[in-house]
Amino acid sequence: MATATELVVGTATVKRGKLFIAHRRLFDQQVAQLDERWQLEVIVKRLRATRSIQSNRYYFGVVLATLSAFTGYTVDELHDLMKMKFIPKHLALCDGNGEVQGEYVLGGSTRQMNTADFSAYIERIKQFAAEELDCYVPDAEGAF
Repeated sequence: MATATELVVGTATVKRGKLFIAHRRLFDQQVAQLDERWQLEVIVKRLRATRSIQSNRYYFGVVLATLSAFTGYTVDELHDLMKMKFIPKHLALCDGNGEVQGEYVLGGSTRQMNTADFSAYIERIKQFAAEELDCYVPDAEGAF
């Protein structure tokens, strides 16, 4: 049976050790459309609140835009810089013998941050801007 989708996603809760899928009838209908020959992967993970569109707009449109106007760097350059400074991802490249040939720091990702983590990240940037650059970043009004 051919199908247009290879992904079925649902939400669920656990009660007394059993999984209860929300909108079960629709979920089952979608599963019934999958090819029976396929091997499938089932992942159960906790849902977490992600940041809002408003908080994203505040970050790019106010925080980074303010720093951009102050420093002359682009919003994208500042986004990369702030990630490297406040959520660094350390990488080391090794040769075939396991010897480190180079160490690098990249910016981590803000994409999967929940509301609390993203808010704390922005506050660290605002504090840095105020203390190190003497640049005031306006507060968010309802962004979070």
